[in-house]
Amino acid sequence: MTWTHVLIQESVHPEEVNQMAYDNDWQLQDLVLPTETQPFEKIWLTASGEVAIHYVEDSMLGARYLHVDGENRDQTTALIRSRIATYDLDEIRQQLKTASDTNLAIRATYHLAAIAPEQFDPEFFGYFSLMLAHPDSEVRRAAVFATAYAPWVEFRPYLERMAADDAVEDVRDFAAFMLASHMRHVWSEDT
Repeated sequence: MTWTHVLIQESVHPEEVNQMAYDNDWQLQDLVLPTETQPFEKIWLTASGEVAIHYVEDSMLGARYLHVDGENRDQTTALIRSRIATYDLDEIRQQLKTASDTNLAIRATYHLAAIAPEQFDPEFFGYFSLMLAHPDSEVRRAAVFATAYAPWVEFRPYLERMAADDAVEDVRDFAAFMLASHMRHVWSEDT
């Protein structure tokens, strides 16, 4: 794994992230303004230059996270978690288990997507699989979208089955779209 995502809790004000960067001498490298396809990003390098930290306001997920990339990312991630309120996998696991309505289940699914690791992870895959099979079609559709954040080839049979057999036409169509997108951009034809 080359990077880590740290999901920021909703109570954290963006200025707290800026203050953390200032206090730790992170050097601002870039500011990316949002477009229809690109989220807002603020990018810093640690003082040593070994770690890049991208603050991302992802409107598609309705979440903010820090993309931490580099040699000492574990140390930087620990620092971040000590300074601002973040969600960890245990909290997201609890959100998934206790989601009492559609909106909470979708939010938990998107939180899972925001922290999904780059490489296939069986535990994450298990949680995604539960949401892809959820009885609520809106949650299934959200889970199909979430595969864009963890485009592991292991999702292929799920998306194929959903594209062919889901009970709701919109979910079938969206699963077919995501399957085609993954095939074009991430997976090869022979996977």
